[in-house]
Amino acid sequence: MKRIQNEIAESGLTLPVVAALAAILWIAKGGIAHQWWPQLACFALTVYLIVELSNSNALLRIRSRMVSTVFIVLSCTASFLFHSIAGNVLQLCLVASLLFWFQSYQDDKAAGKVYYAFLFYGIASLCHAQLLWLLPVLWVLMGTQLQALNGRLLLASLLGVATPYWIVVPVVLIFDPWPQLGFQPEAHVQALLSFMNLTEAYATWTVNRVAVVAFVTVLLGMSIFHFWTNSFEDKIRIRLLYGLFTVMSLLSIIALLLQPQHYDMLIRMVFIYSSPLIGHYFALTSGKTTNYVFLTACGLALALIIFNLWMPSLNF
Repeated sequence: MKRIQNEIAESGLTLPVVAALAAILWIAKGGIAHQWWPQLACFALTVYLIVELSNSNALLRIRSRMVSTVFIVLSCTASFLFHSIAGNVLQLCLVASLLFWFQSYQDDKAAGKVYYAFLFYGIASLCHAQLLWLLPVLWVLMGTQLQALNGRLLLASLLGVATPYWIVVPVVLIFDPWPQLGFQPEAHVQALLSFMNLTEAYATWTVNRVAVVAFVTVLLGMSIFHFWTNSFEDKIRIRLLYGLFTVMSLLSIIALLLQPQHYDMLIRMVFIYSSPLIGHYFALTSGKTTNYVFLTACGLALALIIFNLWMPSLNF
């Protein structure tokens, strides 16, 4: 007998219904009034790419859309971030990067795929300079999890990251000031090297921001524990990909805690890298306890969505 959790996880209606509710939330938050069409387009395309990422890599052993559904729900719990063009572009580029990156699995001749993966990562770094600090981690993961790292692929990754800067920086220098670009090389370098006092940075966190971090962190912790205690049920390739998700999600949370002033960008990274793990947990468990966990998580997510819809600026 299937439980409510499994009925929802395996239903073909789950993703369309959640996506429709998310669209309504965008409208309720002022998407039409404030003309957030570019942001909504980026978000919709991000969801589509996550569906493709899950399908093309068989992230779930059953037919389910829980990975993309979880991403939508997590994003809706932080609806106070809907307005940011840079944040939505960052999400889109990071998922596009993963889509190309995973295609290089065990392929030491996938220079083109690696180039495009890091091209999108480079574009994302234009929105958030601190992403460049994670490049060494990505190279390690290329060698350990994707098993595709050699001199040629390393060069392709460097060229991919550098390409957006080769295009944008000369344009900015020639046409400066050009405020429409929203990018200044000097400010970008300063952002990369600046570190804010933690006490001052945490003072900017509101109750709703803390609640979102706590919610996703608890779910992620349970999902990681479940996956790695039951990983023998998945193929080696899937275990390697989920190892990458585990490392990147944990690093994103650590970065968020160490640099809380970058909350708006880093929490988006947490959503992207944790969604496959949380989706795997809810889609592939069927016990009585996990059913209660699922229902509780749904209730808390709904409470967060309502809280952030009506009380977006509540401070400590």
